[in-house]
Amino acid sequence: MTTKENIAVYMTIDSYDVVDMGMFRYITNRTLPNKAGKENAGRIRAFVKTGSNTLEGEYVCPECGNEGKINQVFRRPLSIRCEKCNLLMRMPKLKGKMK
Repeated sequence: MTTKENIAVYMTIDSYDVVDMGMFRYITNRTLPNKAGKENAGRIRAFVKTGSNTLEGEYVCPECGNEGKINQVFRRPLSIRCEKCNLLMRMPKLKGKMK
């Protein structure tokens, strides 16, 4: 049975899909600043399905604007390398930053 507590909205580039949170062990949808300090210059949207160790998703590089797909082994801290400009995008943990 699906309840309000275990439903979330997972955003893809083209649409919004309602998903059961029990299907995932990790989900992130975060913006990234560029080196010049411009907020929201890039984005990482990614997830790891329950029972999997594969990070899947998409990114927009904050430096060159390249849009790419993510399909790699999930490790913390999360880092993605841009296919075009080779920028290493790192995602720090949010623990302790949210209230």
